[in-house]
Amino acid sequence: LQKYQAALPEEIRRLETFSANGRSLQAQAVALADLLTFFYGDYGIPMILSAQLAQQRLQDLFKQETAQVQDHLINLGIALPGNKTTEMGEEMYALAASTELKRFTTAADFLTALEQGSVAPDFVRRWEHFLAEFGFRCPGEIDPATPRPSEQPALFFEQLKNMSLSVNGSRSFFDDARAKREAAYQALYEVALKKGKNKAHAFERYYNSWLTFGGYRETPKHYVIKVISLFRRQALAIAQTFVATGRLDRPEQIFDLTIADADRALADPALDLRALAQERSAPIDKIRKSKLAVRIIDSRGKIYYPPRKTGADGELSGVPISPGVVQGRVKVLHYAAEKKLLPGEILVARATDPGWTPLFINAKGIILEIGGALQHGAVVAREYGIPCVSGLDDATSKLKDGQLVEVDGSNGIVRVLE
Repeated sequence: LQKYQAALPEEIRRLETFSANGRSLQAQAVALADLLTFFYGDYGIPMILSAQLAQQRLQDLFKQETAQVQDHLINLGIALPGNKTTEMGEEMYALAASTELKRFTTAADFLTALEQGSVAPDFVRRWEHFLAEFGFRCPGEIDPATPRPSEQPALFFEQLKNMSLSVNGSRSFFDDARAKREAAYQALYEVALKKGKNKAHAFERYYNSWLTFGGYRETPKHYVIKVISLFRRQALAIAQTFVATGRLDRPEQIFDLTIADADRALADPALDLRALAQERSAPIDKIRKSKLAVRIIDSRGKIYYPPRKTGADGELSGVPISPGVVQGRVKVLHYAAEKKLLPGEILVARATDPGWTPLFINAKGIILEIGGALQHGAVVAREYGIPCVSGLDDATSKLKDGQLVEVDGSNGIVRVLE
């Protein structure tokens, strides 16, 4: 970890100073991917494995009491240091809690004041730091075609204003999350101590390893998205030349082409890019119109469905993801920016990724249709200490906005109260 932290500034500099240097888009993609070796093979995977070993040893230590302490074991993963997703959420929360943000009611007013230099310097520093460090993280971030928050400051301002509704008092959401982790540690330490001092010392040692490395699970993904954002920037720079010469209508059309198409177009000015973009995007447009997403399909085209879970009357049974029991009113979102999630509401979605982080701050509980314990939405729910249930088939159609439900994240049950 010390070696990683010492080498990190230079690796980030290499990312931030990346330039095309006359290379083809394909060659740029390869060069960018090569920059990820440091974040994956050199340090990312070893640190993740170290955390997993420590976590497994913690679970083995309490295997005779698993049923009684399972929630505490899960809560040991809340707000771990070194976690880029948690860090992103904390920085957003700090911006949302600022009195300077409250001065502005609209994004237009804020951006005008920002341009005129009439926003408090401390807030400007935080704002600019966030956009530089996290401005490429967003829903659908794995797709280079997805616009980034750094490109849409007005939308980012609106996210902060919505998050500000959850700011309550001097104690932050993340202070409460850390307190929940520390309480879980104390409870487990007492259990270990009853087994003897050696068990208690072993628990301390495994926990310290977990605390040191557990948060780095999100680090490789963070830098993958940074590289994807850099690739997006390079692709859009090429697209501008195609727009300038009348070969495309707008820069974003380049994402309807393949990398090979773009390189061919640079070599062949006669290549009809509009026709090619229309041809390439036809199957994608067809998929977008379908709400069916096959989870498992074999080489013969056979689709496999998981067995339907059954619950008692008024109950939906799924997979327990993040412990705790909460009640709240449902808000169904098919995509992150569809509508505002208000503080205290239960977020219901097909699946989420770390780009949904602004919504998690306001969510009292989370219900997901698909994904297991290791999907990013589930990981973030646990790290934020928000009760979560996954694996609820058709939850986005069965549950309606405004319904009162109870989310039991410890047992994987959602109870419809209204």
